[in-house]
Amino acid sequence: MAPRVEVNRLRLIRSLLVNCNLYTVALSDPSRAIRDNLVSTVYALLRVILLCYKGKSKIDMTTDWVKKANSHSPAAFTALFGGVSDTAAQRACRDLKLMDTVFEMGYAVYARTFPADPWANSSAAFNGPRAIQKLVHVAIQALCAGNKASQDYFGRRSSLVLEIPSTQLEHTLNAQDETSSLTSPVQNRRRRGSRPSKELTADSKVVHVPQLWMDTILEQLEAPLGPAVTLSKLLSANEELLTKYATPKLVMKFSEMVQTLGPQRRFVDFFAAICIVQGRAVKPNQEMVLRLTWMDLKVRKSIYLQLRPLTTRGVSVPRGNSASSSSAKVLAKYGPVKLPSGALTDGTIDSSSPRPADFLGREIYNRPKGFSPVGITWAGTAAWNRGHPEALFWDLEHLGLKATKLRAEDDMGEKGEEIVRLEELCWCLDGPALCEAITGETWVSYKVHLEHDKALRKAFDLRVELATYFVGQLLLHAAMCSGRSYNCIDRYSNILFDLLDYGHYCGARTAFPIQSIPTFIH
Repeated sequence: MAPRVEVNRLRLIRSLLVNCNLYTVALSDPSRAIRDNLVSTVYALLRVILLCYKGKSKIDMTTDWVKKANSHSPAAFTALFGGVSDTAAQRACRDLKLMDTVFEMGYAVYARTFPADPWANSSAAFNGPRAIQKLVHVAIQALCAGNKASQDYFGRRSSLVLEIPSTQLEHTLNAQDETSSLTSPVQNRRRRGSRPSKELTADSKVVHVPQLWMDTILEQLEAPLGPAVTLSKLLSANEELLTKYATPKLVMKFSEMVQTLGPQRRFVDFFAAICIVQGRAVKPNQEMVLRLTWMDLKVRKSIYLQLRPLTTRGVSVPRGNSASSSSAKVLAKYGPVKLPSGALTDGTIDSSSPRPADFLGREIYNRPKGFSPVGITWAGTAAWNRGHPEALFWDLEHLGLKATKLRAEDDMGEKGEEIVRLEELCWCLDGPALCEAITGETWVSYKVHLEHDKALRKAFDLRVELATYFVGQLLLHAAMCSGRSYNCIDRYSNILFDLLDYGHYCGARTAFPIQSIPTFIH
């Protein structure tokens, strides 16, 4: 007789199958109204997630999970969950087809609106499905976490998806092209799963065809609801999937998504994910990312932020001021920062601290004055919007930032570019620890201003979005140099100056030590 714990687990999985299937059937039917109350569906997916991790059983149902999911980016929402994988529970979910059922939940909304993109609808009615979609992807990630058998199963499974036969699709798209000079990205995908932007006509025929789950995920990558995070986690954990899917074409697709959709952390995380599989560096992929996204200056400027070492040399000194006092004024001095230990530091490097006799960046680290001030710049514009490939993001003014008066060392900067101190951009990622040190205002006081000043709040949120992307970029640099990938190291060392070492320092930590920004760079 099976142990009681196993019997209870099987009963739970069967009950979850019923609840999840009800959601799929209801949502995929466009004749039915979208349910307002999705508490039972949320609960079921949370149970799936916790079932896959050992020792996880409590669900806080006092939390508004729909609101919480919709207020977090996919990567940030995924980070709320995790633990030690329960392979027995994952196997049971796989054998009883709960994984299949969860995946079908993610396709239900696409079936409902086919051939239109469901996420182009800004109606509040879709707030629930948006949140469920994020929970679905977190559940898929949990079902596959640390379990090669489940990852392989996901890689070979297929489901039925809706498709317009190719001859009819071409006819429909051509008819739309004649009536509109602009075509959407969806219209340009003239392959399986392509969705014309207009409604189907009475004569339209739709067929069901089998499609690999991985291909379905690839088709949904632009949706900011989790597919890119799911793909990254699968490829970084499974060498066979990585070899099959991490191609130059896919790297270029992610590069293009940064250019068209903006600096979203999930995109740069994908580049980092394919550089390392199961903790081992994959040099061909490291060099592929380097070649396709970094070595071409035009591509680099369109998808990455650029770092600049700063100097006070050449800064004009107003009359009546000494050069030293002017330099001190231009070179902002930030207040002390509290370290995780609780101690305050001004960032001064302790020359007596223990260190190896030789290490990467030793000459820089041992400089009497420490690191140069660090600036950051990007291709910004005052008229930025999604689908603006010439610029990465908004300009400094829209982020509430002012360009530093310091100049880039050794003519590294480009004419006319605006540079801001790294601290000014990134302190927003840890307001309680860094706000007062950088702005001179306490975090409590600053939060009050954020609540009452909509313009300040918008600029702050934009800074958080860009700074979060930059954190991912630093971790990407570390992943590309992992395993002594000398081609990447040599290429970066000529461009990233002192920050190559800083990037390694940051990338070596499991959590980016954002508190170190105003202190580690001295």
